[in-house]
Amino acid sequence: MAQLRKRGSERGFTLPEVMIVIVIMGILAAIAIPAWWGIADGRRVDSAANQLVADMRLSSTTATNRLASSYLIFNASGGTVTCGGRQADYCLLRPTSSGLQAQARDLPDDDNAASPPKRLLKITSSNMTVDPTGLSIPGVVGGTTSTVEFKSDGSARMLGGAVAAPMVTVRTYGDSAGAQTCAASHAKPCHDIQITATTSRAKVAY
Repeated sequence: MAQLRKRGSERGFTLPEVMIVIVIMGILAAIAIPAWWGIADGRRVDSAANQLVADMRLSSTTATNRLASSYLIFNASGGTVTCGGRQADYCLLRPTSSGLQAQARDLPDDDNAASPPKRLLKITSSNMTVDPTGLSIPGVVGGTTSTVEFKSDGSARMLGGAVAAPMVTVRTYGDSAGAQTCAASHAKPCHDIQITATTSRAKVAY
């Protein structure tokens, strides 16, 4: 009988209490999920900017060591480029003993091999113009791409025309800032990479 009384005294949650808990959890999720995605986007853009800067420095070092120009090619409007027979976020053309070698490069978490591509990041530029048509560099189509040439003397130039402070930007696809720099837009996570033409030095400017 004592055991029966003990079980009868147990009390569960009422429906209003359960509903209150669900509502509180929903509010917390609504606050936490956007913040989490913002952090994930920021880290993804950080990684992409560091990769792009590292490849620019590698291209510059290769050019001076090989005494021949190397190139970094991208689409200034955020699209892909054709490199080595496939679509890529950008293309490296590096001098070798047998000529220029094309290396397709994808930004972190971007899938350019799928159809349609699943691209979370894009490369744009606020001040670099497209390449002139009729370029003879293998892999550079011209008219749709923007190319940075790293020269053997340690300098860099833009094949689309002289730019005082060339700027390449890594941003998320959700960033609708267009041609604005990251410092001016403050939209989604993005980084501006500045290239010093005289020394070919690349750095994250913002």
